[in-house]
Formats: sequence, C-alpha cells, structure tokens
Amino acid sequence: MEYFPLFFKTTGHHVLMVGGGGDVVHKLRLMLKTTASLHVFGAITDDAIADWRDAGRLTHHDRAVRLADTADAAFAYIGVDDPETRDAAMAVFDKAGLPYCVIDDKARSRFITPALVDRDPLVVAIGSEGTGPVIARSIKSRIDAMLPQGTGAVARAAGAFRPHAEVLPKGAARRQFWSRYTDDIAPEILASAEQTPPHDQHNSTLEQALTSSLHQLLKDSLTPASSTGIGATGKARLAKEYARLLPVVVADDPELLTRQAARLIHDADVVISDPGVSPALLELTRRESRRIDVTAGDHHAIDHRAIDHRAIDHRAIDHHTIDHRGIDHRAMIAVVACHLKSGRKL
Repeated sequence: MEYFPLFFKTTGHHVLMVGGGGDVVHKLRLMLKTTASLHVFGAITDDAIADWRDAGRLTHHDRAVRLADTADAAFAYIGVDDPETRDAAMAVFDKAGLPYCVIDDKARSRFITPALVDRDPLVVAIGSEGTGPVIARSIKSRIDAMLPQGTGAVARAAGAFRPHAEVLPKGAARRQFWSRYTDDIAPEILASAEQTPPHDQHNSTLEQALTSSLHQLLKDSLTPASSTGIGATGKARLAKEYARLLPVVVADDPELLTRQAARLIHDADVVISDPGVSPALLELTRRESRRIDVTAGDHHAIDHRAIDHRAIDHRAIDHHTIDHRGIDHRAMIAVVACHLKSGRKL
C-alpha cells in the first residue's frame, strides 16, 4: 500500500482550510459532520461558505495562514488556484509537520481523502490511492445500499454496552457474544424498525430495543452449559466428529470460499496450516489468532493425522480452530470446531 488508512481524532482539534471557493466547499461538507473546529483562510468566493460562517459553523480569517494557526490542528486542506498562495501554505504546513491535502493534486498532497459511507459512529472508508475515484464511488454506493440507516444505532448500543460484556471470558466467548448480536439479533431489530412508519422511527427507541436485546443475550450467555469439561472420552468423541467433517476443497482464490467458511476462518483462535496454503487465505485470519505452521521438505509427506490430533487438542482446551492444508496446489480447509460450549456441529 502506498497510502495507509487511518482515522484522525477531530474532537478538540482544528481543521484548516486554505481557500474559499467551490473546491473547499466539498471538503467542508465532510468536515461539518465532524466535531472539529473549522477555520477557513483567504477570501470567500462561495456563498455556502459565507452562510456557514454567518451561522457560526466555521471561523473565517481573511488573510494567509500562519505557523501559529497550526497549533492544535489535526490536518489541513489547500484549495486555491494561485500557485504562490498554495506553495506558501504548503511551506507553513511542512514547517509545522501538519498533514495536508492539496485538493485534486495527489503529487503535492501528504494525504488523500477516501470515499466515505457515514453511519456514525461506524464509518467505512474506500480508497483507490487516487488511481480510480470512479471505482471507489461505485463501491461506496454498493456499501451505502447494503448498510441500513440504523447501523449507527447498532454500533452506539454496542459501544455503550461493552463494559457489561466484560464479565464474559476474553476470546471465543466474547467474540461469539458480539457475533450473535451483530449477525442475528441486530438485523432482526433493524428489519422490524424498517416496517415502522418514518415519523414513528426514533434512534433513541431503536437503541433502547438494541440495548434490551443485549441484556437478554448476556443473560443467556452466562447461563451455565450442561457440560463444560472434556476428558479422554470427550477427546475421542471430538476425533470422531472431526473425522466426519467434510473438507471444502477450493482454489487459492479467497473469493471462492463460501460466506460461512470465510467467517469461520476469520473467527478462528488457532490456525494450523502447511506450506501449500495460499497466503491470500491466511490473510483472512484475525491478526491476534495463533498460527501454527506445519512444515516439511515435501508437503505431500506431511503427517496430516498429526495435524488432526493437534487440532483436536486445541479444540479440547476451548479454542475455535481452523485447519488449512494444501493439496496438489489447492487448499483444503477443514473446520475443526466452533466454540466448544456452544455444542453446535458444523
């Protein structure tokens, strides 16, 4: 990646805009959605900026930007036609070490602005490193259509409830809790909300429903399971279950995975793989998952029975484990286990 995506904190910081024309208006529309204090430098030539100034939504400085103006600034935009004004602003920001974007001038910019799907506090950023803005906009429109307007309420309810969920053990139990909320419960509540007449829809009511569902889910998650331990007999049962699992044989392309397989790979705590597995498949795993690489001089000679036993050992200690194997330059992916306490078979 030539550009690495990051999110800047705007609360308590300034965002500086050099220029008062149409180019700056487009960026201001984005910045007005943030909590930043907005400062515009130079002559205003667009009525929209004047209206925002008069409404107190930004501060206007009818002069050139100075080094002192960069204190507490998060980043800056430059949108002027005059090269001297542009270069002078760049010199000020370079001296201050402040990231800036020269609008529609990737070569001079220190950062670029992605296309955004805003479901505050959930924000999706799509970037093409400036090579294909039309492609980025097309992807944005598809994601925009995919995410309900209530997605922000789902995220806010989860954020407020997070301290309560800390009673759950870290790892698989906690991830399973949030997966059930995100994949099963929240979509049902959002679907019900969509049937409500628009004038009856309120974010507060939606968030209350989501919060109530989280409390019930937590109560259910804390209910003791009928069996929580595993011994030699249990290990034998797991081995038998594992032997019955149907491996999914796919090409190296992750796009050929089923949605369920991709989700299970992402959720795995432990990933066991041999050298024949495509790196693209391993990219689907979580960064914090434990990877166990089984190596051999000739990968056809790898003892897969040993891999089976290792996978079962990890399942016995309540890990969600995925076994990736390479076979004749194709990848065989066998799902070893879900969270042991769920008692579900795959």
